[in-house]
Amino acid sequence: MIKLKNILEQIQLEAGLDKKSRTGKMPGWDYYVKNNFDPNNIFYIDSDAVMYDDNSKEIAKLSKEEPIQLLSPDTVDLYKGKRVTRFARVKSLAPAEMVGLVNIKHIRKPTTKGGGVTGTKQSKEFGPEKLGLKGKSFSDPYQLKNFIISAVNSVYSNEKFDLIREYAIDCVNAILGGSKLTEIYHKTYTLSKNYSKINEQDINILSKNFGEVLGGLYTLSTNKKAKSITYAEASNTPLYDYYLTTDKETKIYFSVKSRGGSSTSMANLNFLFDKFGKDAQIYKMYPKEFEAIKSLINTKEYNTPKNISRFYETILANKKAPIMDKMNTISKYKLNDFSTESLNLWFESMISTVDKEIFIKTMGELYNTVLADFGRARKTTSTVLGEMYDSKNGEKYDHGYIYYPMGSYVVDYLNNFKVGNRYPYLDALNTLMNYGSFISHVDVNLYPSSISVDISSVRKRFYRFSFNGMSKSLTNRPIGFKEGSSSKEDSLDN
Repeated sequence: MIKLKNILEQIQLEAGLDKKSRTGKMPGWDYYVKNNFDPNNIFYIDSDAVMYDDNSKEIAKLSKEEPIQLLSPDTVDLYKGKRVTRFARVKSLAPAEMVGLVNIKHIRKPTTKGGGVTGTKQSKEFGPEKLGLKGKSFSDPYQLKNFIISAVNSVYSNEKFDLIREYAIDCVNAILGGSKLTEIYHKTYTLSKNYSKINEQDINILSKNFGEVLGGLYTLSTNKKAKSITYAEASNTPLYDYYLTTDKETKIYFSVKSRGGSSTSMANLNFLFDKFGKDAQIYKMYPKEFEAIKSLINTKEYNTPKNISRFYETILANKKAPIMDKMNTISKYKLNDFSTESLNLWFESMISTVDKEIFIKTMGELYNTVLADFGRARKTTSTVLGEMYDSKNGEKYDHGYIYYPMGSYVVDYLNNFKVGNRYPYLDALNTLMNYGSFISHVDVNLYPSSISVDISSVRKRFYRFSFNGMSKSLTNRPIGFKEGSSSKEDSLDN
């Protein structure tokens, strides 16, 4: 009994990320998170926890088994009582998305049983591109079924994928084994057995990526109007993952999501902008708003920082001077614009002029006075500001001390700017998406013993602007949009 008790205690000690990993011979956080950080990985709350904001104020309670995403490989130290405790910055995924700090002892380490598709290098596994479906068309569901099964067996022949491979093929057979349906918008399929030995992270990865494959199979096998379905040419094709060609040669586009999906780049709107030229009635309804939205779309010439800077030159010109005036109080070099070149000179001058505490204090005052119009200030945390100062190189972090708060404020402005009883930018976005009623959403969610599929038109959904930017890594994270509600939806603060 003593030996059994000791074994159970050791298992429990390794459950949280605050303990040392027996496998990695180092702190659990470093072994499971820092050494292989991927913001797309799903973790789970291991025991009931409290979520705090940066001022140690309680903002939510999280229950055991709730899924979360880690937003940074770095932890934040908070004083709880007389002790300094390590917290992770996380986004809770259920029942509603929230961002805050959670003690790492309440976060379960990822399991390794029965799977093998999670991880930075493998997070895109089992998607259409990996299985050779990119750009391919199919008119017979059984032809598509055979192609998928053959690809799964060929691409994932390694024995470490044995259980995953069996599960994936079972999902395919379940869909083809169901009755042929027409105009059905919800269906649940039961698998031949329970695959509870596959860890939760792998199920979620498959739900997201293999769900795109299954979505096409489901549509082709259940829609009597389908002449064929064609998978997108590339994984980043705007707004859709595959399209159906009807017997009348009409194209209907489908976008697959799982677990609610994530923020969509504004560049995806080009698909709709191209469908409705500037002479279309929709452009006459919101000419200024559409131009503002299009100015935030990343191109080869304009990345996220450049688009943010341009937005403050045009739409938010009233904020430009107050921001620069505050920043110029701690630097001999005086800003005239927000270009990377100017910020490089400003940062170099600033660190030679003031100490770290003054930099953190000044930026905090800027956030709380200039960028706090919509309820709360958008900010880079004091901890991250200190790291940026210590680096002596603002460009290393994409000047996230100012670009991130400015970008987050842009999203607040777009979501909250009001004229009378109207929200022009939100109205423009949702009117544009409403015109995309030929696009349907397919929610494919995989579970250990079942699959659920839901189909709805984009016109039945409400969208808000969003920003998945991170203070430490901003350049390749564009301002976008996502399904939301009429209530305020916070952008991330990292």
